Amino acid sequence: QHTPRRIESLGDTRISAVAAGSLHSLVLGAAGELYSFGWGYCGQLGHGDTTHQLTPRRIEALRGTPISAVAAGGAHTLAVSGAGDVYSFGHGWGGKLGHGDETHQLTPRRIEALHGVRACGVAAAGGVSLVVSAAGRVYSFGDGSCGALGHGDLAHQNSPRLIEALRGVRVSAVAAGGY
Repeated sequence: QHTPRRIESLGDTRISAVAAGSLHSLVLGAAGELYSFGWGYCGQLGHGDTTHQLTPRRIEALRGTPISAVAAGGAHTLAVSGAGDVYSFGHGWGGKLGHGDETHQLTPRRIEALHGVRACGVAAAGGVSLVVSAAGRVYSFGDGSCGALGHGDLAHQNSPRLIEALRGVRVSAVAAGGY
């Protein structure tokens, strides 16, 4: 496409947010429903398989869980529920899904290590994931190369870890770049 074009398959769905990774895109409906499309080779579309989607498809595993914020990384997805829970899915290398390992997830899975943390925002890049809490704290996980996680080292972090250097600073939003 060389010019903007309406995505007809979304019909009259009111949209509240969009996110784009290098391989997939996300559309968040105003009622909290989440749609994904693009390459699905690592499960980053959240449909339980690795099939590519040419048009937006609702993520059925999140039906009944209204989503309030989303982020698309290189091959992974983060979604925040209205209750403040964080879900992740897709490519797990480097621990960027936050489940304590590097396993790929084909469907959304709640990050248990953030139990008790009410998230309000997320950001994702190639191998990095960030979560900002309603209390203004920032957690990071994934590929620590080049110090991208903010923990003062280059280590991978398989579970969310509070960025200590930001303790005492109330953060309201986060963004992630390549490295």
